[in-house]
Formats: sequence, C-alpha cells, structure tokens
Amino acid sequence: MAKISKSYSCTSCGLVTNKWAGRCDGCGDWNTIHQNKALSIWADVVGDKIAENSEAQSINSGVITVRAKTPAWRQELQLQKPQIINKINKALTRKIIKDIRF
Repeated sequence: MAKISKSYSCTSCGLVTNKWAGRCDGCGDWNTIHQNKALSIWADVVGDKIAENSEAQSINSGVITVRAKTPAWRQELQLQKPQIINKINKALTRKIIKDIRF
C-alpha cells in the first residue's frame, strides 16, 4: 500500500490542505482544521484481513474513498460499511466520517 502523506481537512466545509491552520481558508471557521487521521487509522480500525485487501485513499467532506483489490472485496466492504463508519468515528472520538465510497 502507498504511504499516505499528511493532510488536513476542515470539519465544517471539507476543505483539504497540506498544512494546519487555526482558521479555515475555505469557510473562515476557527479550530476546525484536523489531520485526516481517518486515513492513517484505516488498517487499525478495519483489521488485518480487510486492510490487506483495501486501501483508504482520500477523504473529502467526511467521505472516505477506499480502493478494494477485487469486486468481491468491494461487495464485502459495502456490506460492512455501517459498522466500519461507526468504528472509525469511535476511534476518532467524533462523528467525522459520514460515508465510504468504494
């Protein structure tokens, strides 16, 4: 799997940037810029088997884009989507992730 570079996103408007800021350049809200931690914790949250067969590639406006190795794994992930979203949000201690696209 490719190494994921650090990026940050605004929890209000979804703006993605490569640097942290106290105020979002997109919407002007304060203290809403957070590192895209959901991408870096993907493997820990979903477990070894799923992590071996998928890769969290990006996040935008609370939606994670995940690449599955095969159509069968894409279907399996689709079936587990609600549980995966709950696990990620629990690990983040906030409801940041709204959906996953495969």
